[in-house]
Amino acid sequence: VRIGAHVESLTMDPRDDRRVYFTGRLSSSFGWANLETGELLLASDVLVWPVSPTWLDARLYVLDELVGTIAELDPDTLAVLRTFDSGLGPNPTLTLSDLVADADRGWLYVNNGGTGEVAAIDAASGGVLNTWTLFDATLDGDTPGRAELLVAGDGVVGLRNSDGALRRLDPSNGEVTSAQADDRSTHFVIRGHAMDTLALSEDGARAWSGPWAFDPVSLESVILLDADVQVLADEGEGGLLAWAAEP
Repeated sequence: VRIGAHVESLTMDPRDDRRVYFTGRLSSSFGWANLETGELLLASDVLVWPVSPTWLDARLYVLDELVGTIAELDPDTLAVLRTFDSGLGPNPTLTLSDLVADADRGWLYVNNGGTGEVAAIDAASGGVLNTWTLFDATLDGDTPGRAELLVAGDGVVGLRNSDGALRRLDPSNGEVTSAQADDRSTHFVIRGHAMDTLALSEDGARAWSGPWAFDPVSLESVILLDADVQVLADEGEGGLLAWAAEP
């Protein structure tokens, strides 16, 4: 299904695995597509710069990057049901922010790719519960990249691929730990534009950033694949789903 925009994020509809929701990179493009029928619904005038469509309890949320708000939308019509403040302000840089859901807590985690801050938000009330500094502020706001988040166990892992910074936040006490320096930094500085995807293994024991697998609690490296790939899913003994720039 051709959507007419470079895709920033994709997410599947938990109610119907034939439907995917997408946001366009550096644009107002937002919509859903039915991969079986080809039906396409666009809502390009709803949000200024939507990123990271995210589901929590069958509710659809999107971050409006240039405004600094989170919108809950009707997943069928894409009408905005309500909006609430992220608590972090707008992000005008090209280091994109991210929005993820913590189903166990009923929270949304959002970061600001420009300032390096992250906030926890109660999805039911829309209230900001707390904010923390996960990264230093982005030095070069014109460097394309992403400060991506991943919920792993009782913590939140953050990756900023423009410099390879890898952090873990414990929201219960605000403690932030950093990964030890290794070859990741060179990899991400060279390939920062690729927006390496953070992925969690099916059993939660491994997290992936590009070809690296690491422990999501200690952040210690576990596996380095002998290939320059992006791991999208790790099903344990079932194998990996990955893509590479060259087949």
